Amino acid sequence: MLPRRLALLLAVLLLVMGTVRIGWMAGHQPVLGYANQFDMGRTSACFGLWPDLPEPARYQAHREAPIAQYVEGEHRPDECYASSELLFTGIAMATWKLAADAGMATPTAMDLRYVGAVKAIALVLLALIFTCLLRDRPRWMLAHAVVFMVVVADPVVTLWLNTLYTEFAAVFFAYAAVMCLLMIVGNAPDRGGWYLAFGVALLGLGLSRQQHALLPACLLLLAWPAIWQNRQRLALPLGIAACAVVALQAVVIPRPPSIRAANNVNVVLGTLLPAAGNQENALAQLGLPAECAAVIGANWYVRMGENIGARCPDVMTLPRLQVIKLLAAEPMIAVRALMKAAPLSQPALLRYVGIEENKLYATLKEQNPVFAFSIAPAV
Repeated sequence: MLPRRLALLLAVLLLVMGTVRIGWMAGHQPVLGYANQFDMGRTSACFGLWPDLPEPARYQAHREAPIAQYVEGEHRPDECYASSELLFTGIAMATWKLAADAGMATPTAMDLRYVGAVKAIALVLLALIFTCLLRDRPRWMLAHAVVFMVVVADPVVTLWLNTLYTEFAAVFFAYAAVMCLLMIVGNAPDRGGWYLAFGVALLGLGLSRQQHALLPACLLLLAWPAIWQNRQRLALPLGIAACAVVALQAVVIPRPPSIRAANNVNVVLGTLLPAAGNQENALAQLGLPAECAAVIGANWYVRMGENIGARCPDVMTLPRLQVIKLLAAEPMIAVRALMKAAPLSQPALLRYVGIEENKLYATLKEQNPVFAFSIAPAV
């Protein structure tokens, strides 16, 4: 049996190592983090927080490298992507303003590392809480510490710290939900606090991004036997919460039309129709005109030399019910699409955007404001 003191010592050592890895990434100079390939603008639009670039460059993608300094500007509610990621950015902005009022930060521009610091602190605090709560289970405590150091503190996760992307919120709340699930199933099924924490984590995970709306329901199914056996009265509220996430993402939370159009083009034209056994019948099933056949295989970024808005405009507003009907009529489409996608899966680290702020950024901005963007090569 693993001695408790030895397990605690090893767990603390692993936590320190993981914290150092996270802190190095969050506080690195120049900034480390994924550059904006446009999606960061969805969070910027909610707070009016934009890269310190002249207009209109601040509203555009800058994939070459991240930009450290962000300034307050125009709010764009129609482009705002409501997600649990806003929680971290909101806390970071409030912290920056308090620091600026105290004379400890520049009031005209916020360093993106404020966001990274908030996320890093939240991640480390969460790990410390779980470690303390697992102290009576030495093996579990040590296993959690290993996962924290090896997986959670890995650059696959921490490169999202100094960004405004929604991916960190998904990882953070998934980490919390899985740990709560393990506690409910194997360690403390009779303690109501774990169920409350599990519910909060499920909400955060489901609201992190529209594509994650069904994840809370999947995790809830795994915990359902333990919940039904030990806290039956909490089964219904947790089920309602999981269903509410789906309803919020599908119906209540507005999405910019461009996001819906891009998703439809990528899913229908780029994924499902190329996998259809009979593409003409599939188009008819979807209610799309025959002219759309010319752009089957295109996606939002690779348009095969065609103007999708002119050639197949109906796909951009296609109801999702039509897609469900197509898959119900020909389920092999989904199977073929998954078989095709598996060998094309990308590595966990993004390769098409830069990850380090260029040291020449400030100099270039002074010399020519029009070209004041980072030019570090993609890594």
